[in-house]
Amino acid sequence: MDTIYCVQIYCTQSMADITSITGIILAGGKSTRIGANKPQLKIGESHLIDRVLDTLSQFTSSILIVTTEDQTSLVKSTAPSTRMVKDIYPGKGPLGGIYTGLMHADTSYSLVVGCDMPFLNSSLIKYLIDGASCFAAVAPKIGWMIQPLHAVYSKSCVPSIEALIREDQLQIIKLFDLVNTRYVTEKEIDQFDPDHLSFLNINTERDLLKAEVLIGSKTGAENVK
Repeated sequence: MDTIYCVQIYCTQSMADITSITGIILAGGKSTRIGANKPQLKIGESHLIDRVLDTLSQFTSSILIVTTEDQTSLVKSTAPSTRMVKDIYPGKGPLGGIYTGLMHADTSYSLVVGCDMPFLNSSLIKYLIDGASCFAAVAPKIGWMIQPLHAVYSKSCVPSIEALIREDQLQIIKLFDLVNTRYVTEKEIDQFDPDHLSFLNINTERDLLKAEVLIGSKTGAENVK
């Protein structure tokens, strides 16, 4: 049995600000429920993954797309600075994807999101990043629901993640019990995203329809202005 590491990060003056961050997009899912290649689904005029890239590009030019061996040819991006990396531990789900991204990241901290989140909120993301410097992980929490695929992770999480993977304990929330984690509360989230659209995933046709309706209503409101 492998040792599962607990990591505590203590804030020092040199850690007061995070000046650079890597964007990690997880795109290795099989998309079985929606029956289509999720990153290339179109919502409005844009592919789903390009909407995610547009938001992450506001914070960094270092963006990794983590995918599986068999998905590499299906995941395409129009962003020239984006780098595709394959799962180091295939078949280990999102936790394995986070591990792969952190191992390839050039920065101490990374923002991890799913490829199927069309309504990422830049202000909320900035809030997460700004609050990460004294922690190994920062994740939104609404009620009892933690959002691990809209979170900031430090490279210091790597030993704990690797130990969890080797033990085949693949629930990301188990990591938060092992590392110094800050939970961003619902009250904090509501300052930036009161409808919690940041956490809308496109998993089914119904989700896709909802996103298209929301984009249509947003576009209509902009045109009225």
